[in-house]
Amino acid sequence: MSITPTINRRRWSIFATLALMYIMVYFYRVSLAVVAGDISRELHLTPEQLGTLSGVLFYVYAVA
Repeated sequence: MSITPTINRRRWSIFATLALMYIMVYFYRVSLAVVAGDISRELHLTPEQLGTLSGVLFYVYAVA
């Protein structure tokens, strides 16, 4: 079974696009945890309020 170069190139293009999207989403998720302390200081949030905000963001992220 021989795969033509065009099909092989297309498969690698699709793979590269999906891998890049996965990496971007991973950094987006991680960055939220990194900036949580800064957000709570800037907005004067208590830990309970920050938890509620994080929970809402989690549900919105899960639905999207």
